[in-house]
Amino acid sequence: MPNQERPSKPALESYVPPAGTRHPVAAGETWISLAKRIGIDPWDLIEFNFPGVKLVKQRNFQQATRQVNWYLAEYVGCRATSRDRQNFAFSSGTTGGKGGWRGGFIYLPPGTPPPPPPAPTPALSLPAAPVLPQCEGSRPDFARVLDKSEQDLALSVFGPTLPSWDSIAITNGLGSSGRPWTNDGPFFTGSNPMVPGMRYAINVGGVVFSDLTSTGTTLGILCENFGRICDLFVHEMTHVWQAFNDSNWTMARSAWAQSWFGAATSTRPTHTTSSNRHTSSKIGTNTRTGIRRSPRIAIRMSGS
Repeated sequence: MPNQERPSKPALESYVPPAGTRHPVAAGETWISLAKRIGIDPWDLIEFNFPGVKLVKQRNFQQATRQVNWYLAEYVGCRATSRDRQNFAFSSGTTGGKGGWRGGFIYLPPGTPPPPPPAPTPALSLPAAPVLPQCEGSRPDFARVLDKSEQDLALSVFGPTLPSWDSIAITNGLGSSGRPWTNDGPFFTGSNPMVPGMRYAINVGGVVFSDLTSTGTTLGILCENFGRICDLFVHEMTHVWQAFNDSNWTMARSAWAQSWFGAATSTRPTHTTSSNRHTSSKIGTNTRTGIRRSPRIAIRMSGS
């Protein structure tokens, strides 16, 4: 069951977003897909429905997701969950809920184009095909910064040797064959409106919506089993550490091996000799997660 948290001052059940249009949610729709269709940020769409959540997100991303889960369960009536079971998901035929959201509705802001007509209902009701993880490269269309608990985990491994938090973006992009990868640009200032100060992009597909300190598995979220979510996070943060601390380091190998566009490029990127150099020091263990740690370690794992 997804984690939920009741906001200290939830939206009134009688609240109706100004000039909003009620939209019946359907299986396969998400905050991201609906926001993308109308050209706004997903969190702006959430805020339009449930004022106050976006302010919480600026302080604590995971707390905001818990509050969104609470609204989806209590107001929209959602019971279906995402593949990792950490969040509620939209589904057709939703019942329950409260206020204008009751029965599986959310509000879309004014000026929203009408939804496409529904597909014809088949004569026989067949079981829905399982949703499989994405197994090919893709550009990101969602990004976020680390929340406090994720920052704390990174600090416990790398100490004060990382770039500023607002320069590290976690995205839902994926490299070739649906593999996670990390790159360090070049990015133009403000090139990602969700993380304006982005300098390093950790692309982890659907894992972006998970708590990155979780000891749960990536199996079922990604095309391959990359172990525990927290271990994948620390591994990709190692690439950020390398890029920030070694002026001769390039992420060309990680970027080349994992990027969706690598196969379409005829010239292999050049590498400095230090891109293959990795240092190690005394390694300890984070007793909370079991993650092996070192403030000054750069580790290469197979695959990125």
